[in-house]
Amino acid sequence: MSAVDLVKPQTMSDNDELFVCFAEQVGIHLAQISSMAEAELAQADIATISRSTIKLIEGFVMSLELQAKSEIEFEAVSIGSMLCDIAHFAEPYAKLHDFGMSVDASSQVGLVIGHRHAMRSALLNIVYCLIGGTPRGGNLSLVAKHKADGVMVGVFMDKPKLSRKMFDNARRIKSTAYQPISQLIHDKAAGLFVADSLFAVLDNDLSIHRSGGKTGIATIIKPSGQLSLV
Repeated sequence: MSAVDLVKPQTMSDNDELFVCFAEQVGIHLAQISSMAEAELAQADIATISRSTIKLIEGFVMSLELQAKSEIEFEAVSIGSMLCDIAHFAEPYAKLHDFGMSVDASSQVGLVIGHRHAMRSALLNIVYCLIGGTPRGGNLSLVAKHKADGVMVGVFMDKPKLSRKMFDNARRIKSTAYQPISQLIHDKAAGLFVADSLFAVLDNDLSIHRSGGKTGIATIIKPSGQLSLV
């Protein structure tokens, strides 16, 4: 497994960039909904796109609310249960784009200490971002595995092909890895911006990881002494 830092620490300028990207992405989604309605396509498909847009908005608002808090309340989170919930919720969106979904969560992962709503929102928006921004068809896995430095939790797929070289080149140009992600998956990647913002508030970094022959966007949740109290 290899990992590359995905983003730099959150600052106000990052929030400005996040808002611009977020607004552009919402505009794209609304245009899709409008086109579907004009073409009288299945109402279920329109509802699916609408739900993904709502979750993007909710994640954006949540990241701002958490940043404004002086203290964030954490809880024991069942990672396996959360990933199954995300897979179930995102299944209609995956089917709309001809994607298969699976959950690969080790039974040994158990509980971690975190903010369930923020983690769920972040991972769900990564799912939407990767599926919506890649060519139709593929397989996506929600993964949770024990690593030496904590529990790796993320979203993995056989595409896009993310590489260390790509991120190194991006940093030399702009000191951020957002732009090549957007170019590679042909998407504004607002979901990725939102996910990074949420995980940054929780003091977790998103990285490029490789697992089981697939490339993914994941974070490492550090071990916590609080788990002994659960």
